[in-house]
Amino acid sequence: MKTRKSDNSDETLKRLRAMRDEDIDYSEIPEITPEMMKTARRVGPMIPPGSKFVRVPAPAGMVRYKVVHGGARPGAGRKPTGHVRVGLNISPKAKANLLRRAKREHTTISAVVEALLTA
Repeated sequence: MKTRKSDNSDETLKRLRAMRDEDIDYSEIPEITPEMMKTARRVGPMIPPGSKFVRVPAPAGMVRYKVVHGGARPGAGRKPTGHVRVGLNISPKAKANLLRRAKREHTTISAVVEALLTA
């Protein structure tokens, strides 16, 4: 009978869990030298410059941070127009009249409604 791969991995996991830290052999891992650190590169997500962080809860002995603001340039993004969005329920006939007037005046429905309300 053929043994399943998971049988071997279960035994390996049990053996590794029972192993103490002092029993681990690190002799094959080379020491890190300053020359190695000069050529080292960061691996992982790129964090934009200027990002802000806050400390978040983590298990005992660990510190975790979360990015709360990206590195967008000051003044970047869509500028405020000074207008507010309003949703209206109007009849199809009223909408058609607004659209017809907006096309005639080469403007938008919003501009027509604003002109009617502020006149």
